[in-house]
Amino acid sequence: MRNKSPFIMLALLVSTALACSVLSPEAPTPTTAKVPTSKPAATTAPAATTAPVSKFLLQEDFASSKSGWSVNSNDNGSAEYLDGEYVFKVKRTKWLKWSTTPDEKDYSNVHLEMSVRDTSADKTALPSFGFVCGYQDNNNFYYVGAAMDGAYAIARKIDGKTKILTDPKDEWAISKDIAKNMSSYRLGADCTPSGITLYVDGKKIASVSDSTYTSGQAGMFVLTFDKASAEVRFDDLTITQLK
Repeated sequence: MRNKSPFIMLALLVSTALACSVLSPEAPTPTTAKVPTSKPAATTAPAATTAPVSKFLLQEDFASSKSGWSVNSNDNGSAEYLDGEYVFKVKRTKWLKWSTTPDEKDYSNVHLEMSVRDTSADKTALPSFGFVCGYQDNNNFYYVGAAMDGAYAIARKIDGKTKILTDPKDEWAISKDIAKNMSSYRLGADCTPSGITLYVDGKKIASVSDSTYTSGQAGMFVLTFDKASAEVRFDDLTITQLK
């Protein structure tokens, strides 16, 4: 049984600007999220409708390392460009890695999309993956994502403490609308001043109302649970202004 809401240690992969490559040190931070005692029951998500969009703010296919995303390697894991994708490798359990966009821009009322592949050698590792948005600093932001076993969550960090907003028990939940063990997923998220919505392969999985962070930097994350040695690949990221 996989822990869905672990005592998470955080590894920061701060984005680098195109004109200046500066990498900040890691910032491990514990949380107070509860560990579930049993696997949650599956739920059925409402019908999906992606919010209407007006214009592209960012498009990234990771074809060139010159686009400026953070590249890093240490005992906890790494981030790198590889074969036209952006790849996170994590070597620790209960560890969150993330990277934000090279433009270091604050985004508000946006729709994010990207393709994600879990290429972990250990197929039982089942890391979660998804978006960071409303990012203020390494202790204050949202992260929203899913995993190959159908798990999903929309979470908020305030002063380093994590609260899962999609479950009253502060746990990762399971959705029947997330296909299990797919070779790739197309994730989407609406990050608005009034709340956040998660989409997986065009289906609306969950939505929460929260206005803690009405704008902030955006990016992606990988989170391990009881097993390490995770590898996740990201591609075709877009950020679009919502109408």
